[in-house]
Amino acid sequence: MGGGAYRIKENIAHRKGNVVSCPMSTKEDQSKCMKAILEAKNKKRKMKIEPDDSEFDRHDREENLVNMKDSMFDGPMDKFVMSIPPEDVRW
Repeated sequence: MGGGAYRIKENIAHRKGNVVSCPMSTKEDQSKCMKAILEAKNKKRKMKIEPDDSEFDRHDREENLVNMKDSMFDGPMDKFVMSIPPEDVRW
């Protein structure tokens, strides 16, 4: 079962539906927890609406990596083998 911290905040904030309201919580505690719940919801909503710029940066990095791959990267076994020219390969 997940959502432990979220459920505790709902409990303290007297949010109905998911948990039973805490009879010992003060008005100040209730407002703090309700504020935290609403901030988390708004943050999730904002992330869905606005695309993150890092998505575009990641695409550029991947494109550069693909372009560099042929000339720069060698695997650990490449020092033990030679490349065979295509004209020497017989099928």
